[in-house]
Amino acid sequence: MTNNISYEVIDTPSQLPGWLGAAFGSSLVGLAGMLPCLFLSDVKTRPLMYRFLLSFAVGGLLGDTFLQILPESYSRCGNNQSQVGLGILLGLFVCLFIETFSHSPQGSGYSNLLANSVDNLNHGLSIGSAFSVSTKVGILTTVCILLHEIPHEIGDFALLLESGFTSTQAAKAQFGTAAVGVCGAILALGADSIESLSLWILPFTAGGFLNIALVSSLPGILASSKSKEDSVITAF
Repeated sequence: MTNNISYEVIDTPSQLPGWLGAAFGSSLVGLAGMLPCLFLSDVKTRPLMYRFLLSFAVGGLLGDTFLQILPESYSRCGNNQSQVGLGILLGLFVCLFIETFSHSPQGSGYSNLLANSVDNLNHGLSIGSAFSVSTKVGILTTVCILLHEIPHEIGDFALLLESGFTSTQAAKAQFGTAAVGVCGAILALGADSIESLSLWILPFTAGGFLNIALVSSLPGILASSKSKEDSVITAF
């Protein structure tokens, strides 16, 4: 008598490295925001360096918006370009609403954290999608995003300090945005398609960054640039 026994092949172990790689990569990118807390915690006691970092932050946000986020948004949207415009306006007005109606002097910092959380979500989606293709593609994507993100996070740290956060509060806030990136990576690996989500995430982030740079930060920097030295730093 022959027993017909069928065995079900479980492919979870083969998928495990992808999940681990995506989680590690997105965590690494998110935790890049902790580096400025280690080396620049006393930056407010150095006025020249502090003004330089604020100017650097504004330039980084504008460069990130116009040279990376918006071109990528328009390349993905196809004929639906009005969606990009709506996303930009949505991000801009949501951050403006937070700053206007927040009863805390840290309102601009909260809008910055919101925009950064959405940006980290997009990074997590990219890393998760890359690791779903192969480990090699995932590692390359993580390295590229990490190299781009480190200078961006330095500027973010300066903006949080300017809005009234202490170094410890800024570190905790940056850690929170890192968790959003991990969620994005998990979402990318578990979802069938993330393209429609990215079409809204990218322009929303662009709108938030524009508000932070041009509305929250730049006026204060220009107002404090009284000497020739300050003007040179701002222009840089």
